[in-house]
Amino acid sequence: MFDRTASSRDAKRKRAASEENDFNSLLNDFHHLHSTTTYHPPLSSEPSLKMALTPGTIATSSKRALTSTLRTLSLTNTVRFASTSTSSSSSSSSYQQSRIPRLPPIAPLPARTKPTSPSYYTGRPAYIDTLLELEELTRQTKRLLEQSHLLPPNSSAPTLTSARQNLWASIGDLQTILGTNLKAAQYRQIVSRLSLLARYATLVKQFESNPALAGGSEMVDKFHTTLERFMNENAKSQNLLAEKDSDRALWLASEKKIDGKGRAYSMGRRKESSAQVWIVRTKSSVGSILINNQPIQEYFTRTAEREAITWPLKLSSTLGAYNVFALCRGGGKSGQAGAVAHALANAIVAETGSSLGMEHGLPVKKYVRDVLAKDGVLKRDPRMVERKKTGMLKARKAFTWVKR
Repeated sequence: MFDRTASSRDAKRKRAASEENDFNSLLNDFHHLHSTTTYHPPLSSEPSLKMALTPGTIATSSKRALTSTLRTLSLTNTVRFASTSTSSSSSSSSYQQSRIPRLPPIAPLPARTKPTSPSYYTGRPAYIDTLLELEELTRQTKRLLEQSHLLPPNSSAPTLTSARQNLWASIGDLQTILGTNLKAAQYRQIVSRLSLLARYATLVKQFESNPALAGGSEMVDKFHTTLERFMNENAKSQNLLAEKDSDRALWLASEKKIDGKGRAYSMGRRKESSAQVWIVRTKSSVGSILINNQPIQEYFTRTAEREAITWPLKLSSTLGAYNVFALCRGGGKSGQAGAVAHALANAIVAETGSSLGMEHGLPVKKYVRDVLAKDGVLKRDPRMVERKKTGMLKARKAFTWVKR
């Protein structure tokens, strides 16, 4: 027990001696600092430094508190101790460096390589860039043609028969051109935009051949370069996007619909109905129309349905010039009449001028086609029966509302 008490007293004496040495060392440092600088009172938010310090007197509660205060003052930045000397020599000599070591300067970061494409982070930059390039070129081409009055404002792209043919490179060749793998859906997206751009080829040729239309040569060159880049070798060799390509394609498509006996064949659709029509030119001026091996007046008893079928013949001034045989199925009588009229109009275009040769028959064929196309009978009527809705009597008719 006595040894433990003596050892504790020895430890206290050693700790007191150590604190005494620290206090004396800090006090000497403070006296040296105070002799060369002027002390500015600290902020009111620092209670530990609220004391009057002079070289001779120090007001504090204890040596331990004064030691803590002096240590705080010695570690404080020299901003609190502004030099009283106004000359540069005295200020530089009295400047007290902070005891806190400064960090070494940080080296500048290396410059990051910027992406070459805005679509770099999309995962497929080559594919996205191609789509954006084709869309932008299509907008520029349409704007140029509208400004040149070759295309009506806000109109759709002109129809080009060759756009339906196999003009473009295969998916394997397109992957080689772009340098990336393509899915089937992505390949179709590129081909659809190329086909839309190719529909302006005829008007671009007219713009290029007209000397009165100056300017736009860079855009025209870019137009041809872009299409040739994605075309296959067969389309390049045959020059399928030539100015007269649509006329030649129209004639070739019509020849495929005529058999060896001179009969023109075509198909048509309307609603849920479909029809197949064969026509052959008669030697007399009186032709007959058979629907499913029945005369037209027996199969279609309504006058409106018979008028719809004979309307393409009246437009082309060929009423009674053909013997018409039609097979129709599906849907009702109204839909079947529309399908027969659609097929009959296309068959008339295919047969017109076929016996005159391309040189003399093509102008007649184009005239008949333009007349029928202007009326709209060459295209299928896209209207369909609207479906019945749940909770309603029919598609739009509602039940009679009853209050109670």
